Amino acid sequence: MGREAADIARRAAEIIQERGMCKGAVSDADGRVCLWGALLEAAQERGLGWYGDRGVQPLLAEAIRPLNLDNMSQFDGLLYGAAWNDRPETDERDVAKVLLQVADRLEIGGAA
Repeated sequence: MGREAADIARRAAEIIQERGMCKGAVSDADGRVCLWGALLEAAQERGLGWYGDRGVQPLLAEAIRPLNLDNMSQFDGLLYGAAWNDRPETDERDVAKVLLQVADRLEIGGAA
């Protein structure tokens, strides 16, 4: 799953760069997306649902692992990502950069 999660994180960075970033929602009326909105859309482009063996949730959990969230539950990790995305100082470049760093780490070292 490491390679697939890396591909999803890389595509999510592209989505943020193409459409722009929003805060406080997964997406907005202008088509901008937040960190998790971009990851979700990238996963759905691959035909993944939310739950199950080929679901988005396990891939998101794998994608956030390189962000040093190993000690958090999957739910807490998702909340942390949303809170970081919504901070006033976090911008589109920050989100794209983190997603690309996550993709690189997953490609180099797998899920850990």
